[in-house]
Amino acid sequence: MGLITAAGLGSGIDVESIIAALVNAERAPKESSLARLEVRTNVEISGVGQLKSSLSALQDSLENLNEENFNARTATSADDTQLTAVADGNSSEGEFDVTIVQTATITELSTSTIAGDSSTVLGTGNLTFQNANSDSFVINVGASDSLLDIVDAINTAADNFGVTATLVNGDSGTKIIYRGSDTGAINDFSVTNDNANLAAISDGNGGTLNQDSTALDAQITIAGLTISSETNTFQDPVRGVDITLADDAVAGTVTVSVLKDPDTVKSNIEQFVEDYNSFIATVNALGSATEGAEGALLGDATLRNIRSSISSILSSEVASITTDFNSLSRVGLRTQKDGTLQINASELESALDSAFSDVGNIFYAADGLGTQLEAAIDPYTEFSGLLDSRTDSLQSTLTRIADDRDQLDFRIAQLEFSLRKKFAATDTIVSSFNFTGSFLEQQFSALSGQNE
Repeated sequence: MGLITAAGLGSGIDVESIIAALVNAERAPKESSLARLEVRTNVEISGVGQLKSSLSALQDSLENLNEENFNARTATSADDTQLTAVADGNSSEGEFDVTIVQTATITELSTSTIAGDSSTVLGTGNLTFQNANSDSFVINVGASDSLLDIVDAINTAADNFGVTATLVNGDSGTKIIYRGSDTGAINDFSVTNDNANLAAISDGNGGTLNQDSTALDAQITIAGLTISSETNTFQDPVRGVDITLADDAVAGTVTVSVLKDPDTVKSNIEQFVEDYNSFIATVNALGSATEGAEGALLGDATLRNIRSSISSILSSEVASITTDFNSLSRVGLRTQKDGTLQINASELESALDSAFSDVGNIFYAADGLGTQLEAAIDPYTEFSGLLDSRTDSLQSTLTRIADDRDQLDFRIAQLEFSLRKKFAATDTIVSSFNFTGSFLEQQFSALSGQNE
């Protein structure tokens, strides 16, 4: 619709101010209401996000207290210059001897000294590289190919299975060294020729390479059993334990000890307490009311319910544990007046030392507190769960607010147009009255002058 402007020019009345006041009187309360709702909705969205983040952090710390992590073990080598060991939760406590037979090696071959330098040409032929796994590749040597050309062709061959050729130039001549990249007997390789021209750099037709080292498997014995590995790492030679030999390890026997890892467990429990206390602080802030400020979720039922549920779980006992170590308070974790947990370090260490499995069951048993907490928290934090649904609903509210603003703008525009139309008509009438009055006044003045 066309906008009628400059109302009041005919009448002299300040119609623009009148229209502005009427429009503002109609818009202001509705706009103020929408603005308050928008601010409140955004604050609530932020609060729900903070709550979910806090609950997710608590869940993460609970995962570190599951059975696998709780039963973590440490493996210690009596001589870590010879071998190291790593244990997981599947290992058993105890110790065993590892006898080192040999470390894993690579194959390295070298030529005898060749008269000349890197530009020396040997002649035509084919070099065949083949490993113990029957992988092979062939280098075709042309009549004009130098030693440097041959080395480059080997190193850039698309089907090269891991051989590096190196050219060494000395005062008395040149050598080529062939070096494998992988250890283990399966990676031993040979270099042969089909023409005596290439005998200086390969086996066959009168040529003989120097066997500087041969690719071998690493070998150890445990309890009289020989165990082999392509590399210096042995995976699970003893259940739950990996062993790695030092590259320069020598034959000999090393004792490996496997123990519980209470320090890691204690650290995980401390992290759980830290995340729980952070959750309590978040809940308190979101639900608090102080002079001049309100928490983002003040009076919110969801906030009250989740805090009540979690606090109740943490203060309960685990029925399946028949010893005295059946609750958090019995292992040194006590609830304070403000709802947070506090650790008594000496009590926790004593419980881990004397009742390690019971402390674990407090968290990961079928009726354990950790298991119950997971069940209580998950409906809130899972994808499309309660908090996601709450956020989606609040986002829908913001969308409705935007729509309501658009509708308000449209209604206000219609109102302003209507007011301008009405005032324009009134202005015309008033202007006409003013003109008529002015005309009559002039006529009366003229008549009065004639009578005089």
